[in-house]
Amino acid sequence: MSGQSGIRIRYQVVIDVDGVEVIDEQIINVLRIVKERGSLLAASKSIGMPYSRLWERISKIERLLGRKLLLHRRGGRRGGGSVLTEFGETILKIYGAAKTRLEEAGLARPLYMPIESGDPVVVVSYSHDPVIELILKSLSARGFKIRGVCSGSGLSLAMLVLGEADISCIHIYDPGLGEYNKPYLERFGLLDRVEYIGGFQRQVVLAYRGDINIDNAEDAFKGILEGRYRVALRNRGSGTRAYFDYLLKRYSEKLGIQVKDIKGLEIEYPTHEEVCRSIESGETDIGLTIRYTAEKHGLKWIHIAWEPYECYVLKNRVWKSPIEEIRKILSKNSITGITAVMPGYRVPDQ
Repeated sequence: MSGQSGIRIRYQVVIDVDGVEVIDEQIINVLRIVKERGSLLAASKSIGMPYSRLWERISKIERLLGRKLLLHRRGGRRGGGSVLTEFGETILKIYGAAKTRLEEAGLARPLYMPIESGDPVVVVSYSHDPVIELILKSLSARGFKIRGVCSGSGLSLAMLVLGEADISCIHIYDPGLGEYNKPYLERFGLLDRVEYIGGFQRQVVLAYRGDINIDNAEDAFKGILEGRYRVALRNRGSGTRAYFDYLLKRYSEKLGIQVKDIKGLEIEYPTHEEVCRSIESGETDIGLTIRYTAEKHGLKWIHIAWEPYECYVLKNRVWKSPIEEIRKILSKNSITGITAVMPGYRVPDQ
């Protein structure tokens, strides 16, 4: 962008109370340093803020929140220092989860809208998928101007409606019609504005650790509904979350168990990677995901369904040069070669 001007857009995570900004990244860094080094003084030196001023700021935040973030120890045989309270630890986790979602959406770094010549950037908004990410990474390495935004199927379609994306890759099930994707394209007013450029099918599974014994899907959902298993949930707006909610309701009605004792509702995971990582680590027990990622993390799985994962381009954007290359990669012959070495993928005849 040398010699060029441009608009810079920055996104950041903040925690507010009644519209008043209370915690930003600077305070989060303070909490992290206190957790690692047990010293508010070390934190003040690290961020370049006088100790007395930082103390006052933390005290003000605690008054606004009505909860303590830090506990302070006076000097003695073990020396003084500070430690995070349980609430302070919770704030770190909440902020970290929100920051991860920002990063997964490709919004953690400043976005530039340069005034320059050359091929325009193609924006691909998509529901998280390893194959699509592999394709985008390959195209970027070859010099194509591509920006991927992992936003979930619902937001991906919204970006298409607003013209903020050129291509949308989605998988949303409509339980009323028993059909994927097209009902939502119609509802978003996109059916006549887009054209299909390719896709594939993914195997949707319930993944769980090897130390848990589950016979089948019904047994799994019975355990989830009874609160015996902590479930790893994708974020609201994602196709996987919508499908999980549909399955949960279906099994709730079939088994006669109300949806009230579900464990894991307080945390959402923006990618299949994070869902499987949380199960593997023991933070959660089970989650709806895709077979490829489940096997990558050494998890057991139960087959649920094959789902179509489809990519659509706005008709008035097909002139952008990278789009033809994306169309070629997503063609049956090409995409079959990619998915053949990835368990849990297949390419339909049509």
